[in-house]
Amino acid sequence: MKLYSPLVYHWCRAARLPPDDAADLLQEVFQSVVTALGAFDHEGQGRSFRGWLRTITQNKLRDYFRRRKRTPSATGGSEQDYLLALAEAPAADGSTNEQAEKRLLLRSDLQLVRMEFEETTWQAFWRVTIGGHDAATVATELGISRAAVYTAKSRVLSRLRQALADLA
Repeated sequence: MKLYSPLVYHWCRAARLPPDDAADLLQEVFQSVVTALGAFDHEGQGRSFRGWLRTITQNKLRDYFRRRKRTPSATGGSEQDYLLALAEAPAADGSTNEQAEKRLLLRSDLQLVRMEFEETTWQAFWRVTIGGHDAATVATELGISRAAVYTAKSRVLSRLRQALADLA
């Protein structure tokens, strides 16, 4: 849930739901996921968890807008905006939004992995691997040995590879 929550929330906000309603709908989506998870069939071409999750989210959004249509509202147009956005949205298999969604999932995954490590370990990894700094300089700045910098880099990279493999 931690990995996919930002993505589902993003889909809800893209459908122009207010933040509070998007948070509520997020809970409804994951209630449905928990209930139907046993029925999810990832075997077969074109069946991905993210696609299945998007379908559940779209169905919950439709339910939301149907409920809103029955309840008088001071502002109008959101139902039509959502339906228009849904109609204009490219198919999930070749979506232009797919790259943005992948970046969102990657960012979420990075944050989750980062929480698994002490700040010094993460900083050693980040500065050497992403920042391109020399390990000796990073070791001096962080007050650790150069071997600890290399160990931190190795541990974090290993964990990131595992997390990204799970994401794929």
